[in-house]
Amino acid sequence: MLLITGNPPAAYINEKKIKLISHSEILESEVECDLSDLKGLKASELPDLLIASLNISQDLLIPKANRYCIYRAGEGYSFSISFGEEEGVWGEKLSTKAMHREISELLTINDCGDKISSEYADGDIFIYADIASNNEDLFNLISEKLQLAKDLVVQAESRLLGFYWKQEFDVVESVFTKELIIPLMQKMGFQHVRYNHGTTEFGRDVLFSELDRFGNSRRCAAQVKVGDISGGANSLIDTIIAQIDDAFSMPVQGPGQAKNYHISELFIIISGKISENAVRKINEKIDKKLSGSVFFIDRDDIEWLAKKYWSL
Repeated sequence: MLLITGNPPAAYINEKKIKLISHSEILESEVECDLSDLKGLKASELPDLLIASLNISQDLLIPKANRYCIYRAGEGYSFSISFGEEEGVWGEKLSTKAMHREISELLTINDCGDKISSEYADGDIFIYADIASNNEDLFNLISEKLQLAKDLVVQAESRLLGFYWKQEFDVVESVFTKELIIPLMQKMGFQHVRYNHGTTEFGRDVLFSELDRFGNSRRCAAQVKVGDISGGANSLIDTIIAQIDDAFSMPVQGPGQAKNYHISELFIIISGKISENAVRKINEKIDKKLSGSVFFIDRDDIEWLAKKYWSL
């Protein structure tokens, strides 16, 4: 429970003292704490009148955000992230209004408008989420919203500023996938592009589809890897072969878990180089029925595609 006492004025979360910025019996009291202090706390355990400024760990910090806070909204609480017109926010490269428009479009494209929202007012962008009706642990809930907002901001910057290759693309698979591969697929016109990484992915990190000339949906997936793949003695090749088999043989759970389907094509996407020897080995070892259904894309291909489609 978050408790604010009046005599003497002090604030506590589960008996841990936190910073009390201002105290009032009739208006909101304001406190400051670390996001990690909210572990185990639920929105229902917050006092009726409260503004809580949150300190966020480095891994969840969002580029250009200047404040994270919990505040009273109507009958419950919301969490918000703000981006102002302060010097150096996006410099002369971008206006906050342009970023807001791009973020709003991405909320629709990524079909996540029911999870977070965006508003623009007086030169500020506010990304916010309702946390009032949710009985989840506030730390987990807000961490989820932060990661979603971070992905949106990074995608919006990339779409507006143009393509450039980040060093992280060579070493961090999630960054390579979320910040480059998924936005690129969306720009190329693929439909229903969604991140699928997890324990039940079965070699399908990204799912997507497109309509063929007859109007039928062609369902595809991408298996994403970082670094180079050579044709030498390499357990990674054996892993890829096993994942290719899983990707085609295991059904995909459809959106909303309404129905299952199988993919017809799989793209092996590499942030580095894949040797001809590696491609030959993989093609020789996979089921021959999959011949013509597995494709390989490496950094050279990605950079060419990005130069062609990124500004669209």
